[in-house]
Amino acid sequence: MIKGLNCGIYQILNLIDGKRYIGSSTNLKAREYNHFYELKRNKHANSYLQHSYNLHGAENFVFEILCYCDKDTDYLFYLEDHLIKSCKSNTRQAGYNILIDANSCFGMKRTEEQKQKMSERRLSLHYKHSEETKQKMRDTKGHRKPFTMSFRTEEHLRKISESKKGRHPNFTPEDMEFRKNRMLGEKNHNAALKEEDVRQIRILLAQNFLGTEVAEKFGVNSSTIYRIRDGKTWAHLI
Repeated sequence: MIKGLNCGIYQILNLIDGKRYIGSSTNLKAREYNHFYELKRNKHANSYLQHSYNLHGAENFVFEILCYCDKDTDYLFYLEDHLIKSCKSNTRQAGYNILIDANSCFGMKRTEEQKQKMSERRLSLHYKHSEETKQKMRDTKGHRKPFTMSFRTEEHLRKISESKKGRHPNFTPEDMEFRKNRMLGEKNHNAALKEEDVRQIRILLAQNFLGTEVAEKFGVNSSTIYRIRDGKTWAHLI
């Protein structure tokens, strides 16, 4: 590992038959740890790699860095796809890669048992209230948050409006629409993703990939993925 560089393309090589799994990551150290942690526990998502690991033993598999590059998701996908096809690691004769293309889910197959487990896991992440708690929430409905807008009188709202006059320039509806749109999506200087990235993320989530897996693929926090999934961000992008 070169000091200061931790983003690039890697391979997990079988020293016995030369077969390999090629992947990319923006955090190579963490990716190496996760791969071998799951393999040792016999819980790796790639069944071909897991079977071969069980057959030949841990001592015959090595993690190697093929190349380093800048933290650019599009370039990472390009390099990964090029190396997978060059080495033919997406064929069973030469490697363990399942996906035909690096930046798609084409080729991924899940059993009914895997789908059921993924569904149960998603359900388990949502906290469920007891019937007693639900009843208490129903009983107090309409009596909570007395300070919210729905409880303010017309007189109160008028005073709030008058107190804010003069603090900001008077914008026309067109100005307000322009100010709102110029900060959406890629136009926001804080945006970590591009529109094409968001479309790919939605496709992956629709195909039952975990938010943590998608987050690692695009080099962002998992909360960013969940906010996209829930429509809290990038809601304007169809």
